Amino acid sequence: MDNRFLKIKGSLGMVLDLGCGLGFTALLLKLYLNNVEYLVGLDINKDKAAKAKRLSL
Repeated sequence: MDNRFLKIKGSLGMVLDLGCGLGFTALLLKLYLNNVEYLVGLDINKDKAAKAKRLSL
């Protein structure tokens, strides 16, 4: 990961994670950076998207 990304001050606002699978990468970013207001994940695999929804990720 590019360190410049981690040095951002303030809110990232909305984040769109394309090809998110179960959404763990975006969730880790949200928890680690603590400056994401709204997070949306989109994946072509319906099974992974459904499982992420069940897990509330």
